[in-house]
Amino acid sequence: MLSGDISEVFPETYEQYSEIHEQYSEIHGRYSEKLEKVPEIHEQNSEIHEKVPEKLENFFESHELFLEIHEQNSEIHENFFENLENFFENLENFFETYEQTQNMNILVTGCHGQLGTEMQQIAATAFGNETTWHFTDIEDLDITDAAAIKSFIAAHHIDTVVNCAAYTAVDRAEAEEELCNKVNALAPALLAEAIGAKGGSMIHISTDYVFDGTACRPYREDHPTAPQSAYGRTKLLGEQNVMKACANSVIIRTAWLYSPYGRNFVKTMLQLGRERTDLGVIADQIGTPTSAKTLAETIASILKHGIVPGIFHFSNEGAISWYDFTRTIHHLAGITSCCVRPLRTEEYPTPAHRPAYSVLDKTKIKETYGIIIPWWQDALSECLKELGELK
Repeated sequence: MLSGDISEVFPETYEQYSEIHEQYSEIHGRYSEKLEKVPEIHEQNSEIHEKVPEKLENFFESHELFLEIHEQNSEIHENFFENLENFFENLENFFETYEQTQNMNILVTGCHGQLGTEMQQIAATAFGNETTWHFTDIEDLDITDAAAIKSFIAAHHIDTVVNCAAYTAVDRAEAEEELCNKVNALAPALLAEAIGAKGGSMIHISTDYVFDGTACRPYREDHPTAPQSAYGRTKLLGEQNVMKACANSVIIRTAWLYSPYGRNFVKTMLQLGRERTDLGVIADQIGTPTSAKTLAETIASILKHGIVPGIFHFSNEGAISWYDFTRTIHHLAGITSCCVRPLRTEEYPTPAHRPAYSVLDKTKIKETYGIIIPWWQDALSECLKELGELK
């Protein structure tokens, strides 16, 4: 065995050992220090672990919300460009329509009638100088002559026809159906063929007489037609001819037309109210009076808007009997010397059958062309004012 101090016996070995021991002691100290922190770290890890499911759930909720928002944004983005495309398309159509309405050559037939006269008043105030109007009646243009029509349209570069001409003697038509058919069915066909052949448009005026008058609610455009008179039959045939020959056409059915011009119910009742002390008027036929002025204004709106092909109904708003209409005419005109009595239809027989009910549903024309239609009594008051009859 070795004796003496080991550091003296193995000085180098001892020195190395001492150095290693010192290093070990340092490492051990660090390990002990780390070991002391293990419970704290474990506690933190446990806390983090407990929060993982909650954080994970929040993550998936956020991710789901993100996907939903992304989908909505994609849809909004798609709708935006679709709406933008529609906007430019509508804008293009607007300028195209505006240009057309600013450079129109319009033929108006039947210019001496109630509606034709009102159209002349509208043309003078509602359109610019760029629109050229050609107002004709039988002495200017025979609308039953195909060659004359084609020649007129070509010579005057007509691009729109407004047909206000018609055979309107309802009772006489029963004995003159051939003549009535010539004016109400053949003439519109010839006008439509001529203007349709050059890609033009047409507005044609028709009547409530295309229906049988047995309904109990306002007639819509798609209600089955069933005319009960020669006048009604020829007007329905005229509608069909126009729609067939001119794709860009508008049919306007109207009823009970009156104005300050020509012969009509309002002027007749004013005259009879002053000439007689007793007057019987039908009380069981219900319809709506139509001011020719408001109809002319609507035609002007259609021309400015641009033709939307189809059949449309137009009259003033409201519903009334002929008897009540007469009483209102006399009241507004201050006629008090005439006693107006209500009559049943059978008490006043006529050659032509009259519709018992002819109120027209005007929803389609209001929605299509954005027009506001006056109440019948307001329109009547304006007409009486023009006649100097409003008291």
